Amino acid sequence: YYNLSVRIIRGRNISGKDLLSKPDCYISLSLPTATAKGDKTKVINNSCNPVWNEAFHYRIQSQIKNVLDLSMYDNDVLHDDLFSQISIDVNQIKAGEKFQHTFHVGKKKDEVLEVELVMEKSPDPPTEVITNGVLVACPILCTEVTVNREKASPNQKVASDESLVLKVNGAFEEEQKNTYKAGLGLLGGRESFIFHRTKDIDTQLEVERMCLTTNPHETGLFTQVSQNTAKLKTAIIYKVSSLTALNDQERKVPLGKGRNVDIEVQNKVCSKDLDVRLNFDLSEDEKNFLEKRLAQVACAMTKSLGLNGSLDHEEVPVVAVVGSGGGTRAMTSLYGSLLGLQKLDLLDCITYINGVSGSTWCMSTLYEDADWSHKQLQDPVFSAQNCVSRKKAGAFSPEHLYYYYNEKTSKKLQRQKMTIADLWGLIIEYMLYGKKNPEKLSNQKEAVLHGQNPYPIYTAVNIRDHMDGQNFAEWCEFTPHEIGFPKYGAFIRTENFNSEFFMGRMIRKCPEPRICYLLGLWSSIFSMNLIEAWTVTTKSSNKWLNWLKKAKENSDDDHLPYIMDNTESKYQLISPPGVTSYFKDFFTDRPAIGEYYNFLHGLQIHRTYKKWNAFVRSKADHPDNYPNQLTPSERKLHLVDSGFACNNGIPLVVRPVRNVDVILSYNYTWGSQFKALKLAEKHCVECQIPFPKIDVSEINEANLKECYMFMDKDDPRVPIVLHFPLVNDTFRHFKAPVWGGRVGIQRCSAEENAEGKVDVRSRNSPYRTRNITYTPQDFDQLVSLQCYNVTNNRDSILEAFRLAVDRRRLRLASSGA
Repeated sequence: YYNLSVRIIRGRNISGKDLLSKPDCYISLSLPTATAKGDKTKVINNSCNPVWNEAFHYRIQSQIKNVLDLSMYDNDVLHDDLFSQISIDVNQIKAGEKFQHTFHVGKKKDEVLEVELVMEKSPDPPTEVITNGVLVACPILCTEVTVNREKASPNQKVASDESLVLKVNGAFEEEQKNTYKAGLGLLGGRESFIFHRTKDIDTQLEVERMCLTTNPHETGLFTQVSQNTAKLKTAIIYKVSSLTALNDQERKVPLGKGRNVDIEVQNKVCSKDLDVRLNFDLSEDEKNFLEKRLAQVACAMTKSLGLNGSLDHEEVPVVAVVGSGGGTRAMTSLYGSLLGLQKLDLLDCITYINGVSGSTWCMSTLYEDADWSHKQLQDPVFSAQNCVSRKKAGAFSPEHLYYYYNEKTSKKLQRQKMTIADLWGLIIEYMLYGKKNPEKLSNQKEAVLHGQNPYPIYTAVNIRDHMDGQNFAEWCEFTPHEIGFPKYGAFIRTENFNSEFFMGRMIRKCPEPRICYLLGLWSSIFSMNLIEAWTVTTKSSNKWLNWLKKAKENSDDDHLPYIMDNTESKYQLISPPGVTSYFKDFFTDRPAIGEYYNFLHGLQIHRTYKKWNAFVRSKADHPDNYPNQLTPSERKLHLVDSGFACNNGIPLVVRPVRNVDVILSYNYTWGSQFKALKLAEKHCVECQIPFPKIDVSEINEANLKECYMFMDKDDPRVPIVLHFPLVNDTFRHFKAPVWGGRVGIQRCSAEENAEGKVDVRSRNSPYRTRNITYTPQDFDQLVSLQCYNVTNNRDSILEAFRLAVDRRRLRLASSGA
């Protein structure tokens, strides 16, 4: 530990925004790694040269990135104006060193602030922490606050509902309360409250007495209650760097006439074991899967390539299928691509399957069958055809509106808010199943238990609501075993997703969400249309709509889907007034993006976190350079469709620990067929991950081929990428592919030629993203096209596999030498 003294000396030549008067300046100090509440200087009124000469003292943990934020304000009656903000990395100050500096705080060069910082080594003994080099888990205390209420006289009644509110700033719980009902006598008694807090952060306990009034009002079938509060009395009873010394101590707190309480505080150290895995490696479950899967891949690869001998474990290439986003088109197309691989007997050569947005609809359905890749895919394809061709209007029937309302109520009982992305997930559930589906992501463990299927990786990104997804998006991977952020090296068990965590420990276990809610999250880009359709109908508005419209510009799709397609345009939404009123409020008040409890909450950032390539260092204004504002500081995750950042999941597939050799990139997006691939390349360059250069300068998007190979001939570490655009090229003329010396079968009859006319380019195409319902014929044609494009490029796929084996052997020889 170190003791830091910060002295705010003076400001010079400070010009306020008010031209008629001089500024009333004060400085706000924030060091969240040391104290839960910010400090501030006194206000110096009417002065351009304020002198404070005030000192503030902090104790800091040396392994944590400690950044002191100074903000200069002009005090105002209505709203304080922010002049300037300064961030100081106090880890750069050495023990025994005095750092005095003059900071520029205005547009003019002579507007400055003088600050002095002194660092001294603390006599306090060091505390053991757990770290992976990016995140730090410090010890946490369970602080039990016991309230002993004095018994009032029999005649003393509570005039209105009252609450006794206890606050511990910086604790996980932050605030807890009990309530006294109006008209009842005040009884004595004891009540205990538990606060989980970081041992090293300065905090305080506040006790408040609040008066509550309720205003019920009817909205059709439902009653809503608004609540007003009035603060009656506040008492700050403790302000200490550690409450540990206050064990078994009791203090009387006066909160008004007849409202005295006695407060007891006891502390104990919580479990040292973490429920968050802080590690950049693969999970043990995924490693076990790879041992089993690669043995099967070795046999399949040996057979497919016609090798004389079997492949050693280290020689087996890791092949990943990557399906892009694209709504129903992506779901349908991925079925076709996988069917093509099955026809080539290459499914057993695949180690990973990754999907974004609409591709996850296909994946999640397939993985309900624990042995799906060893069965004929025609059956799930036929089931998918029934789902896609079924009318979707029933998703807004009164029966289903009540179902959605009941789901919202169930979430509320779990202290969770239903978002519009959640509602979209329930609509996807109706689209895919027509009924409630109990499946959860963790159930898919059975499908990979013996390595019998490729390992599924679903994707989302964590964003900030005021930032472009391409400028700041943190990739989050979802697998049957773990969910986590490779950027931070932090993962939790899938069944614990959306439970409440603090400093790496699970504080409250919540049920794992059903997979329909994850589907809504993984494809939440489509929730924009859901809001827009409802707002047009009800003439309401949603604050998230503009953000979604702007973020959607990153997508390759120029139109998002209609829930009611053209074949259902005569359908009129009819529901009981109460339900309609409720959903009108739902759409105007709810966030459109998925909100889930943040399992990184409370974890600290390590002082050397920037040495990891996942953090952007090249842009000074990038959020990665502001550790106090990174995701661990947030109570909730804001997870959205990966398409907001990049419409394929390559950034998760190319994690160095996965050692992927070949990527079969299937692009199902509308518009540019290489935009998502170029964005994946950009990500890899920024994070210094080996990836081939995607040179499209010689490619004419108006005359695309079915398959393109990208590789680095000089670097065997770089994966080979086979990219399959959304294109109808030779399928127009051939009903069977050309491969292995076999001549393709041309289309002859008018019926066969009509089957080859699959429109995946024009504005009148039935596969535009706005269409989520296809005719059975359109569905079958798209599946056939994608299946054909895979089988017709068998030779290219096998060539990539052969090259991957050779490059593996070359790497082994180089390492052996």
